[in-house]
Amino acid sequence: MFFHFLGLLMLRGFVLLFVVFVVYSTADLICIDGVCENDAEAPEVEDLFLGKTFQYETSLQKLQRDSHTDKDLYGAFLGPSPIESCEMVDTNYELFTQFFTQDLNYINDDPFLSYLCGKQTPPGSMPFAHRYGGLQFARWAELGDGRALSWGNIKPNGFSKLGDIHPFWEFQVKGSGITPYSRDGDGRAVLRSSIREYLGSWALHNLGVPTSLVAAIARETTPSVVRDPFYDGNFVTEHAAVTLRISPTWLRFGSFQLLHKEGSEKAHRKLIGYTIDKFFPFLLNDGETGAQLFGARASPRASEICTHMLNEIIIRTAKLVAHWKAHGFCHGVMNTDNMSVFGVTIDYGPFGFMDNYNPDWICNLSDDKGRYKFGTQESVAMWNVKQFADSLAPYVSIPQQVKALGDFFPQYKETYIQIMSRKLGFNPDVALPIDETIVDSILEIITGIDYHQFWRTLATHMGSGTVPPTAVTDMLSEENAKLFVAWWKFLDKRRELSNLSANEQRKSMLKNNPIYVLRNHIAEKAIQDANEGNFETVKTLRRILANPYTKDKKLTPEEQKFFTSPPPPDADPVRVSCSS
Repeated sequence: MFFHFLGLLMLRGFVLLFVVFVVYSTADLICIDGVCENDAEAPEVEDLFLGKTFQYETSLQKLQRDSHTDKDLYGAFLGPSPIESCEMVDTNYELFTQFFTQDLNYINDDPFLSYLCGKQTPPGSMPFAHRYGGLQFARWAELGDGRALSWGNIKPNGFSKLGDIHPFWEFQVKGSGITPYSRDGDGRAVLRSSIREYLGSWALHNLGVPTSLVAAIARETTPSVVRDPFYDGNFVTEHAAVTLRISPTWLRFGSFQLLHKEGSEKAHRKLIGYTIDKFFPFLLNDGETGAQLFGARASPRASEICTHMLNEIIIRTAKLVAHWKAHGFCHGVMNTDNMSVFGVTIDYGPFGFMDNYNPDWICNLSDDKGRYKFGTQESVAMWNVKQFADSLAPYVSIPQQVKALGDFFPQYKETYIQIMSRKLGFNPDVALPIDETIVDSILEIITGIDYHQFWRTLATHMGSGTVPPTAVTDMLSEENAKLFVAWWKFLDKRRELSNLSANEQRKSMLKNNPIYVLRNHIAEKAIQDANEGNFETVKTLRRILANPYTKDKKLTPEEQKFFTSPPPPDADPVRVSCSS
């Protein structure tokens, strides 16, 4: 009996030793498609990219590695597919200086161009394709980064305004080649959609709209990718392009939906803990971490903290869509995989800045039923956050979800009226009951005329005081001009209540109604020029969109007219689809 007992002890000890050995021996493994290798270890601290290190400890890559599994729970590690013949289109130096202090004069050459085009991997990076799902036009699909690879997180410089938004930003290349989530795609992005994202995100950023950004764009020198831009059977060969994108995170609603739907309880719980630690640490008490609360088993406080996180994401999403609507921006493809948990604009596809004001405007040619039209964006966003709330059901009860979702529309309306008050020259922090009526009525009056031109014209001529400016009434039909004169009396009364002079109001309005807007026909000119190898229009737009409220003195009179005018009345509308 004694020897039998001793034998059991020795056997258990051996098993324990074996388990410990397996755990530690696989701790440094990277597993791709079930194959584990040792050659993708965590980056060394001294590995520098343009003088900076990638912050491995804050990365989704670490969360995947720490799962010690050959399953792609959060994504897959893999290298890019290089574009052999590649040239730089443009670099946003203003963005680069937010992160790097080195001499950036060589940024358009190697080794950076080789990093961007996939010929080399940046030192210290761990290229990673994130795995997620999403409700696309309300239909569920398992997705992932089908042509993008995240390099890792980098801290902005101490003086950077981006650091005020978040202490680290995730660097990602898009158009870098096939990944496990490419489905039937070729892993490439085309030049036209890449230019649109490069300029569109920059335009929103400088209008004060929360957004991801693009720091650089390159293209292949000879077109090689085949696309059907309008889904009409007319295939064309286009230039492949690659962009360097940055965002506080590329986590989206669908990141959580996928793990919840497939029943990956542990991975889902750990992702929630990671998200709270990295993006919502202010929800925690001193000494708490999300990793602890959502560890081996959820703690009693997990439900409370997760509910607070949901509420924060709901509020941010409501504010984001209010910004879009006030600035005449239509996202175009508000699937849940295109909605950021951080509340920033991501995944610029068939977006558009509205020309004539029309709540029924559909900017996406692929949206044949108008699900994502301009006027329904807040309703779709509400539906999306409801789907996201459902993915948190293990920790947030239905009554808690309903209560949190109840904050969406009040927050949306409050933010929207605040931004519109700025456009009208008033202090957004001093709201009056009359404000909503003033905004709603003027939008009815200007339906059918150019949205941005109206606001800039009104701002320019506001100094006329109590007399309605003829420059505005001339833009309107006879009937709407009469309505505008009546509306002007309400505006005049609002100005009086604010103790503002017409000139003071004018100065404020000029700071909140842009001269330069990235209209579709203007973006299309940049794309056409770039396709012919001329990148100057892209560079010019990057410069003027950096200061959209200030007249650019470097433009010729002809350029000034083009970049500030609506499309010609007889011009065919620019068609934009999901094809990219």
